[in-house]
Amino acid sequence: AIAAYANLLFPKEQRKRDPMKEMDVAFGEEIMGVYIDVHSSGGYTYYPWGHKNKVSPDDESLQALGRKISSFNQYKLWAPNQPDFLYPASGDTSDYMYARFGVSSFGLEIGEDFYES
Repeated sequence: AIAAYANLLFPKEQRKRDPMKEMDVAFGEEIMGVYIDVHSSGGYTYYPWGHKNKVSPDDESLQALGRKISSFNQYKLWAPNQPDFLYPASGDTSDYMYARFGVSSFGLEIGEDFYES
């Protein structure tokens, strides 16, 4: 459902024809849109790639925005080649949104407990 909704939001012109084959090709600076995925507990801000410990072709821009976000919430960066990269997490929506639609894509692990009261 979320992918279908994203198809309506983000322009076709900025998408890659085959995201899996073009994972090492940067999107550039003309891309519009931001996607934020919210998870419970952890105190992390993460961005692509999360499914492997490899920086994305737009890592410099994503890292700058991730650091800005973390400056407000004091969360650690969970991203490739960062000291707090814990492990690869496959199936994350933020990787998909970046790869498919080219949008700056982040996840926030908020809260103190997995189940907040």
